[in-house]
Amino acid sequence: MATYDLWLFNTNSEADLTGELQLSFGDQAKKVRGIEKLVNIFVHLFLTEIGSDLVYNDIGTQLADIIGGNVKYNHSLFEGIILLSIDDVVATIKEDQDSNTPDDEFLLSVDLLEFSALFDTVSVKVQINSAAGESREIVIPSQFSL
Repeated sequence: MATYDLWLFNTNSEADLTGELQLSFGDQAKKVRGIEKLVNIFVHLFLTEIGSDLVYNDIGTQLADIIGGNVKYNHSLFEGIILLSIDDVVATIKEDQDSNTPDDEFLLSVDLLEFSALFDTVSVKVQINSAAGESREIVIPSQFSL
């Protein structure tokens, strides 16, 4: 039996300004396939703290250790943690892929495009590339506090 992610979208155009997030299925739930599925999987794993999933307690990253950890900012240290987190997520995704994985859902690579920190806010911009030649640039998370 096939499994699908659900596509949720923000229905509040001012959500980025107000911090409110309203999600909707729209008129009909949409199955997420292709590069969008890769993006969902990547973001989920990237933001999951290792050990926080009761079933798969070995998935996730150590990124949560610096979020809210009251850690003094050190650009090279944080960039290293983010690069390591990206590598961990890529390895986890690739372990799950096999010859039956469609090319548009087969992770080829993830590139760190930008990492910036301003005061207590960090932004990470990555490009996710599939074996089908598709790619998506995403910022994850939009902002999080240190």
